[in-house]
Amino acid sequence: MAKSMRSKSKRRFRAIKRKRSFKKLKEHLLELTKSDDNKVPSEQEENCIEMQSVPKKLPKILCNEHGTYPVWLSKKERKTQIRLKRLQKKNSRSKKCKL
Repeated sequence: MAKSMRSKSKRRFRAIKRKRSFKKLKEHLLELTKSDDNKVPSEQEENCIEMQSVPKKLPKILCNEHGTYPVWLSKKERKTQIRLKRLQKKNSRSKKCKL
């Protein structure tokens, strides 16, 4: 770390600012916990039901129900995933025709 007077003073001011912000954050969190205690249990159950709906994912293919792929997936991998999807559709159609 730099040892100039300017950097030392800036570091000191950041520490003071951090203390102030932590006090405010602590008060805010305490208020939130108090308000959560006052909630009616039926409201909490409704929230739990809404949260249980998880987006559908196809097992081998990484896309979700809307057809979007994750951000970390590269273009090349995305193309292979699309190819897999096409093959699965093709195979499922041929099985239906045979029956």
